[in-house]
Amino acid sequence: MPSPHSSTPRRWLFVLLISLAVIAILGSSQAAAAQANTPTPTVTPTPTPSQTRTPTATFIRLPTFTPGPSPTPTLTPGPGNYVVQFGDTLLVIARKFNVTIPAIRAANNLPSDTIYAGQVLRIPTPTPLTPTVTKTPLPAGYFTYTVQPGDQLLRLARRFGVTASAIRLANGLFSDTLYVGKVLIIPPPAATRTPLPPGQTYVVQPGDQLLALARRFGVRLSALKAANNLTSDVIYPGQVLLIPTPAPPPATPTLLVVTGNAVVYVVQPRDSLSVIAARYGVTLAAIRSANRLTTDTLFTGQQLAIPNPARHPVDYVVQRGDTLTSIAQKFGVTVAEIKAANGTSSDALFYGLKIIVPVP
Repeated sequence: MPSPHSSTPRRWLFVLLISLAVIAILGSSQAAAAQANTPTPTVTPTPTPSQTRTPTATFIRLPTFTPGPSPTPTLTPGPGNYVVQFGDTLLVIARKFNVTIPAIRAANNLPSDTIYAGQVLRIPTPTPLTPTVTKTPLPAGYFTYTVQPGDQLLRLARRFGVTASAIRLANGLFSDTLYVGKVLIIPPPAATRTPLPPGQTYVVQPGDQLLALARRFGVRLSALKAANNLTSDVIYPGQVLLIPTPAPPPATPTLLVVTGNAVVYVVQPRDSLSVIAARYGVTLAAIRSANRLTTDTLFTGQQLAIPNPARHPVDYVVQRGDTLTSIAQKFGVTVAEIKAANGTSSDALFYGLKIIVPVP
């Protein structure tokens, strides 16, 4: 059994702890009460200076919207209006109705050239040409032609007897493209299409042949080739040829008296003594002797006596598909004889050419 002296310190220690706890509780309650009784200081907000408006600041009143004209899509298709089709542009429509693009834009209040299929456009009245343009007379020989469906520049040139380049030059064209309704100025046929005075030049046209040109201008083929330094009968369109002057006839031609089995031949512009001899199948010496010729120079209109001709020359017009071989077989002669009778060494033929065949 413990002694009463040993338990006494424990009781005092327990009492001390209880006292300290009570004191601590009382101290904390008094501090809380004191804090609750102390008035909380109020925070006075500092007023923020307000932004004042200057007297010059005014409100801007927006303009009142006024409805304008109705947009073009609300137009009704009818006279003077056009419904845009797929693929249309303002340029195509302007050309179709003979008006300008600015005129269409102004009539429809278009801000740009953009249009769409189904849109209805108001077409303005075409502006007539100025009287000075329509009343300006064309030069002599010129006339106008309105292009029809199917027309082509080359065909028109052939139809009116001019060159395609002449039509392009007269109308300021840069290509052969035409469109229906275009008015073309047709120049007169070139002067080179008709026989020129001696010593002039000639521009070769499509289809021309050197032999035909020699006959046309009344000169010998050899003289035409010599005047242009040609080594063959080949010529091309656009080539410029010098036409030599035919030899003048003598002042007093002698009259021909024919006796025996002979024929009289009148010299033509294209003739030469060798060509005439080949046509009639005689020799040059026989013709010189019968006509007392001292030279082979001939003149147009001169009469020659052809003694004992072995051949009879006939004119033949070349047909489509003809060749020198087929013509020679047809008349029973050789190709060389036909060439000699025409004074040419070329095999070229064209439809409508007149040649001379020395028929036996």
